[in-house]
Amino acid sequence: MSKKDGVKKLIFIGQRGVGKTTLSQVLCGEEIRYQKTQTIQVKSHIIDTPGEFLERKVLNRSLLVSSYDADLVVMVEDATAEQMFFQPGFTAMFPAPSIGVITKVDLQPDTAKARRRLEYAGARTIFPVSCTTGEGMDALRSYLREFGYSP
Repeated sequence: MSKKDGVKKLIFIGQRGVGKTTLSQVLCGEEIRYQKTQTIQVKSHIIDTPGEFLERKVLNRSLLVSSYDADLVVMVEDATAEQMFFQPGFTAMFPAPSIGVITKVDLQPDTAKARRRLEYAGARTIFPVSCTTGEGMDALRSYLREFGYSP
Protein backbone atom coordinates (compact mmCIF):
# COMPACT_ATOMS: atom_id res chain seq x y z
CA MET A 1 0.00 0.00 0.00
CA SER A 2 1.13 3.56 -0.63
CA LYS A 3 2.70 4.46 2.69
CA LYS A 4 2.27 8.24 2.31
CA ASP A 5 -1.50 8.56 2.06
CA GLY A 6 -3.03 5.10 2.51
CA VAL A 7 -4.44 4.99 -1.04
CA LYS A 8 -3.83 1.67 -2.76
CA LYS A 9 -1.89 1.47 -6.02
CA LEU A 10 -2.90 -0.32 -9.21
CA ILE A 11 -0.68 -1.69 -11.96
CA PHE A 12 -2.13 -1.92 -15.48
CA ILE A 13 -0.76 -4.74 -17.64
CA GLY A 14 -1.77 -5.52 -21.22
CA GLN A 15 -0.60 -5.59 -24.80
CA ARG A 16 0.05 -2.50 -26.92
CA GLY A 17 -3.07 -0.58 -27.90
CA VAL A 18 -5.36 -2.32 -25.42
CA GLY A 19 -6.31 0.95 -23.71
CA LYS A 20 -4.34 0.93 -20.45
CA THR A 21 -3.44 4.61 -20.65
CA THR A 22 -6.94 5.57 -21.80
CA LEU A 23 -8.42 3.60 -18.89
CA SER A 24 -6.15 5.43 -16.44
CA GLN A 25 -7.15 8.78 -17.97
CA VAL A 26 -10.85 7.95 -17.57
CA LEU A 27 -10.42 6.73 -13.99
CA CYS A 28 -8.54 9.92 -13.12
CA GLY A 29 -11.16 12.16 -14.77
CA GLU A 30 -8.75 13.38 -17.43
CA GLU A 31 -9.42 14.20 -21.05
CA ILE A 32 -8.80 11.15 -23.24
CA ARG A 33 -5.83 11.69 -25.50
CA TYR A 34 -3.73 9.08 -27.21
CA GLN A 35 -0.35 8.70 -25.63
CA LYS A 36 1.99 5.79 -26.34
CA THR A 37 3.49 4.56 -23.09
CA GLN A 38 7.21 4.11 -23.74
CA THR A 39 8.29 3.56 -20.14
CA ILE A 40 6.58 2.81 -16.85
CA GLN A 41 4.43 5.81 -15.91
CA VAL A 42 3.01 6.47 -12.43
CA LYS A 43 0.19 8.92 -11.77
CA SER A 44 -2.73 9.04 -9.37
CA HIS A 45 -1.62 5.74 -7.84
CA ILE A 46 -1.74 3.93 -11.20
CA ILE A 47 1.35 2.23 -12.59
CA ASP A 48 0.90 2.18 -16.39
CA THR A 49 3.19 -0.28 -18.15
CA PRO A 50 4.26 -0.45 -21.81
CA GLY A 51 2.57 -3.22 -23.80
CA GLU A 52 5.96 -4.50 -24.88
CA PHE A 53 6.60 -5.61 -21.28
CA LEU A 54 3.84 -8.21 -21.72
CA GLU A 55 4.42 -9.02 -25.39
CA ARG A 56 8.12 -9.79 -25.02
CA LYS A 57 8.60 -12.54 -22.45
CA VAL A 58 12.12 -11.38 -21.64
CA LEU A 59 10.57 -8.13 -20.34
CA ASN A 60 8.02 -9.89 -18.09
CA ARG A 61 10.52 -9.47 -15.24
CA SER A 62 9.95 -5.72 -15.45
CA LEU A 63 6.24 -6.32 -14.81
CA LEU A 64 7.04 -8.47 -11.80
CA VAL A 65 9.45 -5.95 -10.31
CA SER A 66 7.02 -3.07 -10.93
CA SER A 67 4.18 -5.01 -9.34
CA TYR A 68 5.88 -4.97 -5.95
CA ASP A 69 4.73 -1.36 -5.58
CA ALA A 70 1.12 -2.26 -6.45
CA ASP A 71 -1.73 -3.49 -4.30
CA LEU A 72 -3.82 -4.73 -7.25
CA VAL A 73 -2.81 -6.12 -10.64
CA VAL A 74 -5.22 -5.06 -13.40
CA MET A 75 -4.89 -7.20 -16.51
CA VAL A 76 -6.35 -5.30 -19.45
CA GLU A 77 -7.60 -7.24 -22.47
CA ASP A 78 -8.98 -5.75 -25.71
CA ALA A 79 -12.38 -7.22 -26.69
CA THR A 80 -11.36 -6.90 -30.37
CA ALA A 81 -7.93 -8.55 -30.05
CA GLU A 82 -7.17 -11.72 -31.97
CA GLN A 83 -3.98 -12.72 -30.20
CA MET A 84 -3.53 -13.78 -26.57
CA PHE A 85 -0.50 -12.49 -24.68
CA PHE A 86 -1.42 -13.48 -21.12
CA GLN A 87 -0.08 -16.95 -20.37
CA PRO A 88 -2.21 -19.45 -18.46
CA GLY A 89 -1.73 -18.84 -14.74
CA PHE A 90 -0.06 -15.47 -15.42
CA THR A 91 -1.34 -13.94 -12.16
CA ALA A 92 0.48 -16.54 -10.05
CA MET A 93 3.76 -14.63 -10.42
CA PHE A 94 2.42 -11.50 -8.69
CA PRO A 95 2.39 -10.87 -4.95
CA ALA A 96 -0.83 -8.81 -5.21
CA PRO A 97 -4.37 -9.92 -6.09
CA SER A 98 -5.56 -9.36 -9.65
CA ILE A 99 -8.63 -8.53 -11.68
CA GLY A 100 -9.36 -8.38 -15.39
CA VAL A 101 -10.74 -5.50 -17.44
CA ILE A 102 -12.05 -6.02 -20.96
CA THR A 103 -11.83 -2.79 -22.96
CA LYS A 104 -13.49 -1.66 -26.20
CA VAL A 105 -16.80 -3.43 -25.57
CA ASP A 106 -18.44 -0.71 -27.67
CA LEU A 107 -16.55 -2.14 -30.66
CA GLN A 108 -17.05 -5.81 -29.78
CA PRO A 109 -20.02 -6.56 -27.50
CA ASP A 110 -19.27 -10.30 -27.48
CA THR A 111 -16.63 -10.48 -24.77
CA ALA A 112 -16.56 -14.28 -24.35
CA LYS A 113 -13.14 -14.72 -26.01
CA ALA A 114 -11.54 -11.91 -23.99
CA ARG A 115 -13.15 -13.21 -20.80
CA ARG A 116 -11.74 -16.71 -21.39
CA ARG A 117 -8.26 -15.26 -21.95
CA LEU A 118 -8.41 -13.37 -18.66
CA GLU A 119 -9.78 -16.39 -16.82
CA TYR A 120 -6.95 -18.57 -18.21
CA ALA A 121 -4.51 -15.96 -16.95
CA GLY A 122 -6.03 -16.20 -13.46
CA ALA A 123 -8.58 -13.38 -13.21
CA ARG A 124 -11.67 -14.29 -11.23
CA THR A 125 -13.23 -10.83 -11.21
CA ILE A 126 -13.66 -9.28 -14.67
CA PHE A 127 -15.14 -5.95 -15.77
CA PRO A 128 -16.16 -5.32 -19.40
CA VAL A 129 -15.88 -1.58 -20.08
CA SER A 130 -15.85 1.07 -22.77
CA CYS A 131 -13.76 4.14 -22.10
CA THR A 132 -15.50 6.03 -24.91
CA THR A 133 -19.13 5.33 -23.96
CA GLY A 134 -18.62 4.81 -20.21
CA GLU A 135 -20.27 1.39 -20.27
CA GLY A 136 -19.21 -0.68 -17.25
CA MET A 137 -17.09 2.10 -15.73
CA ASP A 138 -19.40 2.63 -12.73
CA ALA A 139 -19.07 -1.02 -11.70
CA LEU A 140 -15.27 -0.86 -12.06
CA ARG A 141 -15.03 2.40 -10.10
CA SER A 142 -17.22 0.98 -7.34
CA TYR A 143 -15.05 -2.12 -7.06
CA LEU A 144 -11.86 -0.05 -6.96
CA ARG A 145 -13.29 2.27 -4.28
CA GLU A 146 -14.22 -0.73 -2.12
CA PHE A 147 -10.71 -2.09 -2.66
CA GLY A 148 -9.24 1.20 -1.38
CA TYR A 149 -8.22 2.94 -4.59
CA SER A 150 -9.09 6.57 -5.10
CA PRO A 151 -7.58 8.79 -7.82
